[in-house]
Amino acid sequence: MRGFCNNLIGQRFGRLLVLELVGIDKWYNRKWLCQCDCGEEVIVLGSHLKNGNTKSCTCLARELSAARLLTHGQSRKTTYRIWDGLRRRCDDPKNPGYKWYGAKGISVCDKWQKFAGFFEDMGVRPSGLTIERKDSKGDYEKENCEWATITKNLRNRPGYVKLSMEKAREIRNLLSVGIMSQRAIGRMFNVARSNIRQIRLNKLWKENFV
Repeated sequence: MRGFCNNLIGQRFGRLLVLELVGIDKWYNRKWLCQCDCGEEVIVLGSHLKNGNTKSCTCLARELSAARLLTHGQSRKTTYRIWDGLRRRCDDPKNPGYKWYGAKGISVCDKWQKFAGFFEDMGVRPSGLTIERKDSKGDYEKENCEWATITKNLRNRPGYVKLSMEKAREIRNLLSVGIMSQRAIGRMFNVARSNIRQIRLNKLWKENFV
């Protein structure tokens, strides 16, 4: 096509992957057929893709709207609790986990300071998964985080069965988030349920919480 110098086919804009050029409107704006990550197809003006006005079909707007409508009751949901927990560990010096996160330079990216930003990048927590940093020394941000199976990630780390202070901290984090029972955590770490309770009460592998 004459003058066709801005080929967007194969490029990604937010959740949209450009599939093909489908026409030009009366103002000579190119219209592109795109596939959203959710599976829907939508036709979008190239200018809207480039300036960021359109990032999905309508699914992203719906999700963000739902996130902004969080109420006090909804704040007890697991996805919100996970976000709130990671933010407090990094930002609140009074949080018991701060010394192992914020004090060590681990931070939460600017976008994730608001739950809507976290929700836009990560979505709803899939059942049985938790937030995991790919680089344990890196920050909480989209490029470094994923929803991961807790057992799989722990088993991929040295000393899975042998309990240590590090593992005790992981147990406390799992207990604070509330996504697994004490019995399930005990099976995961090969630790008696009674010991899980003692760790929760800070009677085993004691932390000096200040």
